[in-house]
Amino acid sequence: MRIHYLTAYEESKCPNNDYWRTKAAEHIADLFFDAYNYPEAARYRKEAIEYFGKANRVTNQRYAVADLKQ
Repeated sequence: MRIHYLTAYEESKCPNNDYWRTKAAEHIADLFFDAYNYPEAARYRKEAIEYFGKANRVTNQRYAVADLKQ
């Protein structure tokens, strides 16, 4: 499943699709968090927060901020 998230993340950069980029970054952050790689999880979580804002997904952005503070 990890490969699919990474592929979706890379492909979302091409059409500049903020929502799908942020969803992929969110799932990648979850994978790093589950693997106890907290610095990488925080990196992708911060990107998710940024792009949720660009996609006008305020509720998702707030959840991502809460996840970052775990």
